[in-house]
Amino acid sequence: MGKIQNYLKSILAKTLFVAVNWLHKNPGIKIKKAFRKKYPKSSFPTWQQIDRFTWEVSFILNKNEYKTFFDTNGNWLQTKHYVSYYNLPNLIKNNFRSYDNFKNLQKVLLIEKPDESLFEFQMNSGNGPYKIVVDINGNEVNHKAS
Repeated sequence: MGKIQNYLKSILAKTLFVAVNWLHKNPGIKIKKAFRKKYPKSSFPTWQQIDRFTWEVSFILNKNEYKTFFDTNGNWLQTKHYVSYYNLPNLIKNNFRSYDNFKNLQKVLLIEKPDESLFEFQMNSGNGPYKIVVDINGNEVNHKAS
């Protein structure tokens, strides 16, 4: 009888381990509904839990790759995607040129949050990578080494 009980305990423990791991790889219903509501035309969503309170989903929308973040209650936190420098508003481009040299520019990331939108200019010079972050008015918010 002892061997059977140990065997059943082992199976139960393995089943619980698999179930817990599965739950950590899949967001809750609230989060999935919030994502589908915010991005109904998205495709190929791939979920990843960032920490206990944050889920990231990578997806395709209009042939571009996006990353968006939700908390465990389904509240949208932010969305990021790369944009072409040449498609930026003139105000942003002109202000950027006053901060740095265009030849150091690698990529531009649009970061949308509930209360603000930012442009992150990912730069690289002889001294290494760095970022310049500006708001939608072109005002520098942050300038830091990566």
